[in-house]
Amino acid sequence: YAEGQFKKMTSDDINALQLYQTYQKLINDGGIDPTHVLTASQERLIELSKRPGFTLAEFEKFIALHKKHFSGYMGEKRKQMVIKYGFDPKNASHL
Repeated sequence: YAEGQFKKMTSDDINALQLYQTYQKLINDGGIDPTHVLTASQERLIELSKRPGFTLAEFEKFIALHKKHFSGYMGEKRKQMVIKYGFDPKNASHL
């Protein structure tokens, strides 16, 4: 159990989390709900990418980051703690 918690605790990629949050902010600032991007069909993503300031590649990168690192629940407060400490304090407490 402890080994599993240690792996989870140290598996978060801080740079990926920061990039994910940057994309999330850009999408929000552009008037798009990020959850709409995450659930959009390819056709809808192409439509959204026609807006000024957005590219299809950025949306696809945002979706890929979400699937790889953040598809489970991790609230904003917890994400900020991962950035602050460099590891996930929740898993550290379980460890």
